[in-house]
Amino acid sequence: MVKGVNKTIIEINNTGSKFFDRVLLFVNPAYSGVPQSKLEAGAADIIRSAEQGRTPPRRVMRRRRIIKRRLIILAALAAAAGIILAILL
Repeated sequence: MVKGVNKTIIEINNTGSKFFDRVLLFVNPAYSGVPQSKLEAGAADIIRSAEQGRTPPRRVMRRRRIIKRRLIILAALAAAAGIILAILL
């Protein structure tokens, strides 16, 4: 089904990658006014990242570590509370 919505699409035919022949990127409507050169530079970064198999950005990894630490602390506190309740009862 085709809707009457205009999308900004960047198409890269010559990616320079051994993995990708052609790439289509759909631009977020909030950023459709960004200059074409910036969009193309961002697209090139995405292709390089995909080709190198990079991990998520550092801020994402840091956030995951913080969440993991908090979960460990909560589990330890819950275990300690359970022990204290068992002693009191």
